[in-house]
Amino acid sequence: MASFQVTTQLLNDKAGTIGNINERFLSIMADITRLMHNLQDEWQSEASNQFVAKFDQLNNDFKQYSEVIASYQKFLTNAATDYTSADSAIKSATADLFS
Repeated sequence: MASFQVTTQLLNDKAGTIGNINERFLSIMADITRLMHNLQDEWQSEASNQFVAKFDQLNNDFKQYSEVIASYQKFLTNAATDYTSADSAIKSATADLFS
């Protein structure tokens, strides 16, 4: 039978990694957005306007995906905290078990 072990440290580490990647993603998207809008200074046409409008729609979708990723990061952090709290409560309860 296959088994796996998840520790609070692993959950916190993965949450941190996910958060860092998400921050880099948002930073890159901000750079691309700035470049796209600056492009309109040099490429002025209806096609340019449509291109930037479509990009802005996609960018809104990417922001929503980023929010989902951030909520998953928070879930992992909360799971680690809740597990630590539950483990401490069990330890405390068992300490008084045979007293």
